[in-house]
Amino acid sequence: MAESDRLIRLVSNLLILAGADVVQSLRRESVSIRAVIEEACKQAQQLDRQRKIIEDVREVSVIGDRGALKRVLPILLDSAIKYTTQEIQISTKASENQIEISVHDKGPGIPAERLEHVFDRFYRGESDSKIQGFGLGLPIAKALLEGQGGKIGIESGPGAGTTVKISLNLRQIRD
Repeated sequence: MAESDRLIRLVSNLLILAGADVVQSLRRESVSIRAVIEEACKQAQQLDRQRKIIEDVREVSVIGDRGALKRVLPILLDSAIKYTTQEIQISTKASENQIEISVHDKGPGIPAERLEHVFDRFYRGESDSKIQGFGLGLPIAKALLEGQGGKIGIESGPGAGTTVKISLNLRQIRD
């Protein structure tokens, strides 16, 4: 059963990745970021019920595709869960016209020579066979975010943990 779930996830990710290159299909609507983050955190808790996820999230709306964001945030949380046994923090910081969402873990970090490849399709930085994955999560997240006019970046180093930051445009309020 676990192997068939893994294959279903692989096929689904490949289809998303193939479709992510076609940005015309992404919607541009107002999306409550808190609701999407809370849902992603609940999904992550189901993967590891003992893991503590600390949320420091503001209620803001972004312009984006709800479905795409519901794919991106679980990818980021799943990666953090895979590479650390400690708590994970997810937070938001709003500026005048953008919101930055950060997912921080206290794992071993990523060496600089591997960091530049984390968004490459099928790249797996770790050769640990106990860590499942196909090297598709971060490339999918990047494609889906860029298709909405967003950005993604990673700050990491050996022993320093990893912080993935995404930024999206805030909803413009008009009278």
